[in-house]
Amino acid sequence: MIFQITMFPATIWPYLTWNPLLHVEELLRTYWFYSYHTPVGSPSYVAECLFGMVFFGLLLERYARRRLPA
Repeated sequence: MIFQITMFPATIWPYLTWNPLLHVEELLRTYWFYSYHTPVGSPSYVAECLFGMVFFGLLLERYARRRLPA
């Protein structure tokens, strides 16, 4: 099930906003339903998370490539 952030108490929103998938869901809901306005949802946060994960994955790949025998 997909929940809206407004279904949760506002006291736990700061903890939920660490999840980039929540931002993606809220942004998709905003773009899909014109009347819905999200209290959270940042495209820049999603891009930063994606960039960080790609960078970390490439770093680990390089590390593993040097450590594993050919």
